[in-house]
Amino acid sequence: QMPHLASQAHRLAVQLLNPDWWLGIILAGGTEAETLVCKLLTLYATNLKLLPSKYPPWHLQECFSADFAPFLQGAELLTYTPSNPTRSPKAALPPLLEVPASAFTPFARSCLRELGVKLEISDVSTILRTCLDPLISARSQGCQVQPTNFAMIYAQIQRLGCSADDIESLRTRIFVPGLGCVPPQKCVYFPLNLSGLAALLGKQDLQPWYPGLEDLFLSQLGLQGSLEVSECIEALRSLRREDLPDRTLQI
Repeated sequence: QMPHLASQAHRLAVQLLNPDWWLGIILAGGTEAETLVCKLLTLYATNLKLLPSKYPPWHLQECFSADFAPFLQGAELLTYTPSNPTRSPKAALPPLLEVPASAFTPFARSCLRELGVKLEISDVSTILRTCLDPLISARSQGCQVQPTNFAMIYAQIQRLGCSADDIESLRTRIFVPGLGCVPPQKCVYFPLNLSGLAALLGKQDLQPWYPGLEDLFLSQLGLQGSLEVSECIEALRSLRREDLPDRTLQI
């Protein structure tokens, strides 16, 4: 009986993530059918959220629409067991649906949101919570996450524009591949003609990792984008110190 129940639960989850199933509800019963489904979801939402999705080991509430694919595609996320959240997480590819949010009816989108399914990226706080934070956490645990995943997220944030609260949150989430999150005072966004000078100042240049995002990192986050006179002098001194051993060898 247990395998049968598990099969039924899996089948229900697959139906809930199928746009055609929701369209069939409207065609079969119209508004009355939608009202009935809404009542059932309200009553059993807690259990429905934990249905096993067609993307094991993920549950229904952890799924993403295809709108999230540019940011999560190919990356690994950490999985947690809802019944035992203290258990060590494992890495798995994210549960991305094959269809975007627009494929679902408005009623279906409303219901799926109640079940925890992530459908659209409407603001910066959403992409921070659902994409950037999970990827930073996964990368800190050694999961496979490409720099392009972070680049796509920061590009989307630039397109959306940051509020004052978003800027405050994002300043603690400046990810540098190979290092993790770096404080803004340790980051610069230099133009190409200053390439390589950030390292001489003990700072991280984000431009090579995230090209074309001057508005986000300079205008919105206020990172340093040029050299002060004192820093030019320090950079020249650093170059001279690095060059001295070579000159000694030549002599």
